[in-house]
Amino acid sequence: MIVRDEETFAQKTTLHVTPAKLLAIGVGVGIVIMIFSYLLITTLLAKWVDPQYQALQTKKELRVMASQLDSISYISDANEKYANNLKAIINGEVEVANLEKEGEAVTVSSGDVDLNKESPIDSMFKKDFQEVDYEQLVRKNDAKESLQQIFFFPPIRGGVVTSEFDLKTKHYGVDVAAKKDEPIKCAADGTVIFASWTQDSGHVIAVQHRNQIISFYKHNSTLLRKVGEIVKAGDLLAIIGNSGEMTEGPHLHFEMWYEGNPVDPMDFVNM
Repeated sequence: MIVRDEETFAQKTTLHVTPAKLLAIGVGVGIVIMIFSYLLITTLLAKWVDPQYQALQTKKELRVMASQLDSISYISDANEKYANNLKAIINGEVEVANLEKEGEAVTVSSGDVDLNKESPIDSMFKKDFQEVDYEQLVRKNDAKESLQQIFFFPPIRGGVVTSEFDLKTKHYGVDVAAKKDEPIKCAADGTVIFASWTQDSGHVIAVQHRNQIISFYKHNSTLLRKVGEIVKAGDLLAIIGNSGEMTEGPHLHFEMWYEGNPVDPMDFVNM
């Protein structure tokens, strides 16, 4: 093959092509295309055919459905109990449990009630409804509805939950103990918004996710990401440790916040 100038027809270069060279080039291009196709297919489709991934998705969906059913059942029972007791009070005759002798019942008529003194049934009503944090219950249900479509990756594998989420004690996350040098992974896609040292929690890293979710990973020995980095679910963030004053051994303290309020990570992440 001779390449010439289009105006002067002067010879520029010569390329010697043989059937063997053409065959070698064709085989090489074919191999490259096959390798690229194989890598593309395994990368994009691996998680959809991975049994472990499918099992995690199924467990997550079952956990969400069970939690929603429990919440609906609890609210329904509370409303029914309140309506029945209110109807009995209006009718003037209420059977209440005797506080001293279990099993006995007394009949109270409207004429026997001292309006200036709180009755036993009123005390029972107040106790039942004061123990229910309706604001937290509504917030919890709203969070589940907004986040049930997001797959959250467990930040640590093979760990043991040593302390659960508890608003009363201001423990806004879960503590997970694991072996030394265990990697801490990102729970979902997002951007690192905090990666520094604090006196109480040691090495802390936080990630902003979509739907106004922020995840915190505390007491690490080493941080592997910097503020501003974009991370994916399952990416390495840190190494488990025992840093900070508020710790009693190597573990991960994992928190999730939704719209500025703490939520129980166990409701969304299969730990």
